[in-house]
Amino acid sequence: MPKGVWVTQVIAGGELFCVLAKIYIEIKMNMKIFKWILFLPAAFCIQAIVSILFGLIFYGIGLKNQVLFDSINAFVGAFLFVFFAGYLAPSKKTKVAEIIFWIEISLAILNLVLGFLGVYTFVKMETPNSIIPVLQVLGALYAVTLVPILTTQGARLDQLWIAIAGLGGLIMFIGGAISILGIIIGLFSNHWMTLSVGAIVLGMGIITWLYPDIHLFLRVRRANKIIKKMEKGDSFN
Repeated sequence: MPKGVWVTQVIAGGELFCVLAKIYIEIKMNMKIFKWILFLPAAFCIQAIVSILFGLIFYGIGLKNQVLFDSINAFVGAFLFVFFAGYLAPSKKTKVAEIIFWIEISLAILNLVLGFLGVYTFVKMETPNSIIPVLQVLGALYAVTLVPILTTQGARLDQLWIAIAGLGGLIMFIGGAISILGIIIGLFSNHWMTLSVGAIVLGMGIITWLYPDIHLFLRVRRANKIIKKMEKGDSFN
């Protein structure tokens, strides 16, 4: 092959490589922008799909308690939206989850205020519906606590348990504060729904706080059963 032709082919190959590299970089940049555009709609779609499926199962098995459905749906919906918004974000997952968390908090507070003023009749104070914004806040709180650990490479299991125990302590504090407020409201108005809401939140906090210990207890118990079975097998042999 003549030297000039060989040099020409090398130059052409280099130019082709540069063009392909440029196309690859542009596609990669566009994909990142595409992910930033779609991560919130994707999180919303996941929340909506789960809500629809839950409604089909809830009413399909014959349950007809609307307050129970709305309460569970509020908790699970807020959790899924905040969690998957942080999980699906291309980068800065914790920061994204925190922003969505505060948006959920703002909506819940707005629901409570409008319900207290009687503007928003779906959530009325001192009715069973008054727990819905509280559960919305709790769902978002669970999600924003889990996102930093579950999306961080190299995170340890003990970090997860510490975060869950700390979350349980915070929820117990919130439940205790609501319970005290409920007692005050009950003494002056003879309405005890706020106290009931506080008791439910306090119970959720206690379960969350104890969950790492319960999980460890069950794991140890299971391990002991396996060891005993192995010992019995060795004795039989």
